Amino acid sequence: MRTKVLLCAAALAAGALTTMAQSNVYSLNVVGYVNVPIAAGVGIYANPLDKDGTNSASSVLNVTPLGQTGNPGLDGFWLYLWTGSGFDPYYYESDYPGTGWDKDGLGNPPGVNPPNLSPGRGFFLSTTLGAFTNTFVGNVKPGPGATNSITVPAGVGLVSSMLPVSGAITNSAFQFPLVPLGQTGNPGLDGFWIYKWTGSGYDPNYYESDFPGSGWDKDGLGNPPGTVPPSIGLGEGFFTSTTLGAYPWTQTLAP
Repeated sequence: MRTKVLLCAAALAAGALTTMAQSNVYSLNVVGYVNVPIAAGVGIYANPLDKDGTNSASSVLNVTPLGQTGNPGLDGFWLYLWTGSGFDPYYYESDYPGTGWDKDGLGNPPGVNPPNLSPGRGFFLSTTLGAFTNTFVGNVKPGPGATNSITVPAGVGLVSSMLPVSGAITNSAFQFPLVPLGQTGNPGLDGFWIYKWTGSGYDPNYYESDFPGSGWDKDGLGNPPGTVPPSIGLGEGFFTSTTLGAYPWTQTLAP
């Protein structure tokens, strides 16, 4: 599958190079938007753009009350964040007091706020609404010539690409650290799982560099050999599972 980098052409042309007239300083930013389909039911998603450096759940998710005209937005839905050992639930309903968020789906306690949904963090959404499109708006992170890193945790983690890219995880645009452990220097990840959500369960994908063909399989024992690497969509999160220690996933955007 061809790797895709989504940079809204109109926004890029208008906002890539901005001038701060007062100081005559130039700032290079890649800005745009990503439309991510939200399926009815449960799905794993990710914020592919840095909206404001904070990326609160209320600002990056389209939480427009359902009663409004036009694109109705999300209302009456669950957000589940992975803690490392389980899920931390947050429920949103626009007519709840305070922020609209709670922990039990009944308005209790009122006015809580979920942790921020910054690029690199995967999360579950669960809704009884029909299919919906969430528009993420903001800057590409890292910016041109910059480098950012998230941590692929020891054990089980729920992560995503910081850059708005899609395709096979082995494509160079992801810069995912698949370097065999036997190599010198920074060893990379080897002998680990990626779990993609299918809508009703998990699709397992195991990588070990000395397995025949692609190094990927479905059972962790080399079967079937030469399995195609998992493909990750724009705005899609995925689980990782490894017995290795925590490991950095570093991404750089060429200037």
